[in-house]
Amino acid sequence: MKSTRRQAIRNQASILTLLAGASGLNAFASPADGGKGSSFGFDEEQMKNVLVNIDLEEGTVCGFIANMDGKPYVLTNTQLISGHHRFTLSTLSGTMLRPTRIELSATRDLARIQVESDAGLKLAAAVSDDTEVMLAGFTSSQSSYSETGGIVQNANEERFDITADFGKENCGSPILTAKMEVCGIASNIDYYTNSGISWGPATRNFIYRIEGDSWFSPNWKQYDTLFGKPLRDADSFRQQVYGLASNWMKNLKSRIETEEDVPLEVERWIKQHNGMVGNLEDKRGSKKKGTDPNKSFQKDFSDSCNALVDMCEAKARSLTFVAEQKNATPFTSNQFLWRSRELLLFVRVVRAFEESKSNMIW
Repeated sequence: MKSTRRQAIRNQASILTLLAGASGLNAFASPADGGKGSSFGFDEEQMKNVLVNIDLEEGTVCGFIANMDGKPYVLTNTQLISGHHRFTLSTLSGTMLRPTRIELSATRDLARIQVESDAGLKLAAAVSDDTEVMLAGFTSSQSSYSETGGIVQNANEERFDITADFGKENCGSPILTAKMEVCGIASNIDYYTNSGISWGPATRNFIYRIEGDSWFSPNWKQYDTLFGKPLRDADSFRQQVYGLASNWMKNLKSRIETEEDVPLEVERWIKQHNGMVGNLEDKRGSKKKGTDPNKSFQKDFSDSCNALVDMCEAKARSLTFVAEQKNATPFTSNQFLWRSRELLLFVRVVRAFEESKSNMIW
């Protein structure tokens, strides 16, 4: 049990390092309450001309127009458009934008889409701690604009925090200085963490800097097929498996029920567990003398744990394989690696949970 816990700590430390990226930002820390900044009172109509809705097959995400290298681009987070070959762009004021080229950051969760537009935010010089900034607040479901003031904290060459509150729905929104210049983009990471044998979701909100980055222009459809869709599928797998397994840990004697479409390997594990529950019910209902339902069920429970572990380890191997592809950028590779190590950390949690039930009377 101790070695399992030590390995889990090492795995979580490696995930922290990967989440932090090259900047070394503490991925698990939250910004201190350093006070709120002021609203800058920018012209709402002017802001609606640069704030952009990106319409996907499954909804809408945020972006904004900024002038970079003498050209107008719509900036957003790469993770927001990953897994989507096609999308449409329109400003909050209703102007449709035609994308002509997609470029991705090699080291950050940033995508820029070249468009034709007369509007666009200027890039600010690098901001430092204690600078007052403002999140240009709008969500993909709204056409209204709002300002949320904040103060820069924990600034480094790649990221910084702000004291303004924002959520996942604001990702892709610009962070502006008092001169109405953009200094960053609202971003987040959704990950899972453990405490003993418990397992649950966590979110880290932060700001990516835009300046000082390198860009490349892939064939978007090919790149998205190789990396975007597999990453989105991995996140769907994580969400489904972790959710089902958390309920499984709380209700070992109950059948797993889900109305979601799940991958074949998840469906097999569910059937294996439900077969275990059926066996327990049959043995408890048996009137035969000399039967030992507890011993038999313990084996079925161990088989269920093995099936869950095998499934997660196989997924982790597949993610590591994608991360090692030669045409993966450092950022893309990192995204697959930390998810792989997170799955291996979850495997340790399952094994610790299995050990905790070794003497249970069923």
